[in-house]
Amino acid sequence: MSTSSALQAMHVPGRLSVALSNQTYDFSTAYPHGGTALGLVRDVQVRRTEGRETIIAEEFGQEIVDEIYMSEMWLMGFALRGLDEDALGVVFPNTATGSVTKNKKIVYPGATIVPGTLRASTALSVLFTSNDTTNHPCVYFPNAIPEATDTVTIDLARAAELIITCVFRALRASNTAGDLCQIARIEDLTL
Repeated sequence: MSTSSALQAMHVPGRLSVALSNQTYDFSTAYPHGGTALGLVRDVQVRRTEGRETIIAEEFGQEIVDEIYMSEMWLMGFALRGLDEDALGVVFPNTATGSVTKNKKIVYPGATIVPGTLRASTALSVLFTSNDTTNHPCVYFPNAIPEATDTVTIDLARAAELIITCVFRALRASNTAGDLCQIARIEDLTL
């Protein structure tokens, strides 16, 4: 085991991109690696939640004697700074193009995703590329549902930056196989 050093502590700034339905990532190329850049983001976090079931021994007075590993849930959260056209189209389930300005607009209710729609059909690939890919890890979700957080507050004030908090929820590429998440140097990521 290596000796600990303060030099091992990392700050990992980077950028997000998505591979839309007509795009495929190529990790050997420059950012956005064949995908679409997702505007200006900050506070990117990857969160893993493990599912567990405890085994309780009633003969020992409800004492936990073991634990069963069930599964993992992976999320990538971030703060979108501003109203980036590509990001709005990815994150919000219903958007349209303005008739005059041709800018993306958020609409509700929309016709694309209506209540009761299964979201796996909207999944896409997402990649966090660190600014220093030689020394810092990147994060790849091959199949993820994009969404704004449950509650979105859009500050429209001079004193506050316009921020939209968003999440990508990782899914398996199929019901039986495929990675949910890869965290590695970019050269070690696989499609």
